Amino acid sequence: PLSKRNIIILFIFQKGTAVVVIIPLLAKLGRVKCYSGTFIAGGICCCLVALVTSVTSGQGWAIALSVAIGIVGKFLISMTFAIAYLYTAELFPTKVRNLAVGLASTFARIGKNIHPMG
Repeated sequence: PLSKRNIIILFIFQKGTAVVVIIPLLAKLGRVKCYSGTFIAGGICCCLVALVTSVTSGQGWAIALSVAIGIVGKFLISMTFAIAYLYTAELFPTKVRNLAVGLASTFARIGKNIHPMG
């Protein structure tokens, strides 16, 4: 059953797993493809959750589907967050790298905290 405790356990498990999964993907696909792909796929999952909840009338299967899609989206965004430090450090020149990584990290954490299930 999808109790609140089970959902929290799933969220904790997916965060650690996302970092482990992204490492071989980075080696195979590259940073830019992984970063943009996980970002876009995570956004699509968020849109699908909104679509499923607005189209269905709250049946049990629809709630379970929304939670499952939401967890997949959170997994993808966790992968994006793991890549952000690496990609941001390579994106900027040495003179502004510390400031750029710090600002990117700050705004990423603000965005994560604004999210209702963050």
